[in-house]
Amino acid sequence: MQTNWNNLEGTGKSRSGLFENLFVEGLRYRKRLERNGRPLSSKERKEVEAAMQRTAEQRRAERKKVGRGLFSRVYNFRYGYVGEVARVSDCSAVGEEAGSWVIRCEPKAGFVARTKAEEELLCYRQTFWVDQKEMALAGRRLEVIRSGADLKPGSVMDERRTREDGDGPWLARKIWIRFEAPRGKGYQAHEFSDYRRFAVESTITVEAEPGVPPGRP
Repeated sequence: MQTNWNNLEGTGKSRSGLFENLFVEGLRYRKRLERNGRPLSSKERKEVEAAMQRTAEQRRAERKKVGRGLFSRVYNFRYGYVGEVARVSDCSAVGEEAGSWVIRCEPKAGFVARTKAEEELLCYRQTFWVDQKEMALAGRRLEVIRSGADLKPGSVMDERRTREDGDGPWLARKIWIRFEAPRGKGYQAHEFSDYRRFAVESTITVEAEPGVPPGRP
């Protein structure tokens, strides 16, 4: 899978890049292919390969040291399963758009969260686009509307999906993000293409987050 990435930082400077999304030592890794619309030079390609090798060595060393994969603190949107969102929200159809039903979910007034995941989901307004023919999720929008989430109120993420090859799985094609976090704010635009199937065997396991079902995004 390839990602076409654009970022407009708070300084007004714009950066872009094309990346190949790989798995290095069991964790996702973005390998740069282009910088600001141009192919990498020979020197830059060598630097990219060296950086990927360093990452692999670091992840191997970290796994040996603590017995689990390498995780760093990141600020992100908590999607939640559709069922989780429905439990903490009042959802209703608000219209139709491009062959999809549009469903808006607002946090339930007075809902008492039982888990950390539910506490954070109550900070979002979510909108779903459901394909009318396939009953599949064709899009999703998350808006942070109150404090308590990783990101500050006003942060938005919008994802759109299409079906692969006409009869394959529904996959993300574009994601737009406007965010404000404790360490800064900015805008990102991602485009996804060139999905490929692969087989993998892994023995990596991670501890479940309290109150979050296994396999939850």
